[in-house]
Amino acid sequence: MLLSSFIIIFVLGTSLAWLINELHAQKVYNFQTEELMADLPQAIKNIKQQHFEGLNDANIMAATNPIDFIMVSCDENYKQVWTSKLASHRNLEHICTKYRAISSQKPPYYLQLDDGKDYLIYSIPLEANMKRFELLVLKDAKGFSKEYEVYSKHTYVELLIILTITFIFMLIAAFWGLKPFRNMRKELNQIKKGQKEEVDGLYPAEFKTLSLSINRLIKQSHAQAERYKNTSDDLAHNLKTRLASIKVLVEDTEIIDTEVKRQISEQVFQIDNSVNYHLKRASLGRNSLKDERTELYPAIAELENVLNKIYQEKNIYLSQDLEPNINFPGDKDNLTELCGNLLENAYKLCLSKVHIESYTANETFFLIIEDDGKGIDPNIKESILERGFRADTQHDGSGIGLAVCHEIITSYNGQIKFEDSRLGGAKVVIKIPIN
Repeated sequence: MLLSSFIIIFVLGTSLAWLINELHAQKVYNFQTEELMADLPQAIKNIKQQHFEGLNDANIMAATNPIDFIMVSCDENYKQVWTSKLASHRNLEHICTKYRAISSQKPPYYLQLDDGKDYLIYSIPLEANMKRFELLVLKDAKGFSKEYEVYSKHTYVELLIILTITFIFMLIAAFWGLKPFRNMRKELNQIKKGQKEEVDGLYPAEFKTLSLSINRLIKQSHAQAERYKNTSDDLAHNLKTRLASIKVLVEDTEIIDTEVKRQISEQVFQIDNSVNYHLKRASLGRNSLKDERTELYPAIAELENVLNKIYQEKNIYLSQDLEPNINFPGDKDNLTELCGNLLENAYKLCLSKVHIESYTANETFFLIIEDDGKGIDPNIKESILERGFRADTQHDGSGIGLAVCHEIITSYNGQIKFEDSRLGGAKVVIKIPIN
């Protein structure tokens, strides 16, 4: 990008320098033309008289003029019909023919003639005997060429100085501008080597989103790895414990067969719950940098339909206060698991009323679920999120639902807390940052 920018600047600068030189040449040419016009009236008068008197004579003699210019006159066909004394003295021939080749160009007209010298040509239209002529005034271009060469050299030297300074500043700007990239690369290498845990350098505002995304990805990667490790350890421990219990039951000859079957079934049930919990724990939660959004209302409507069928004998009324077009800041699986567990608990523990509310405020997603049941004992509010803990022992359950919800909410940097409901039962308040 730096090289491309410099090439563009170089091309533009060179083009501008060429244009300045051309304008200067045109200016000098016009200035010299004005000077000639002040000296030519008498010579032109004499030349016109000569044309009037002997226009058709092929051997027109040079007109007498007070200033001896190098001049020739060309007719409409660019035939040289008159030549001044000085032009004849220099044996300048075929001037009109050579001029014809460049007459369609813009002045200054610049030619090398028979004497090997360069000349500037100034054209003056004339009319005599109802015929048009063109008077060509020639001037030695040595001085003009030298002045033009000096001016051009000066222009291109200035251009070179400007381009050099510009390139130096571009290098400095590039070095300074790429400094955040170098710092971030250094930090990423340190993270890769285990020397740092996150990107914490001071970066411009343009890098803020990038650094936050990288830190989020690192955090999610560590959390995911930790979840998988804990899942493996916990699952292995639970399976080992349950299998040991089953082994004891099978080998105990004092227990009757019916009791053995019941206890084995209980242990198998616990194993199944443990496997389900740890599989959910490993797969749920935020696992990518993508900011996903899921419509809340369709998910709630689907869960309401299912739960009303399951608990139809309780004739539960679910009231809703959902902000229009509100979205859950996560994917559908996490939303379904979260709301499914919380609403099922509310349906299970309520008397006849459940209320769900959701809104956004201060870049935060709020989800509130209440019921009119017995509520939660204050002594167990701190323990209720632990896996396997069952606040309700009167209904079937594994005690993993709220633990899974807690895992999901934590993965989104959210919070969950339990309060007393205005309906008389429990109130669950969930807060999740939208960004």
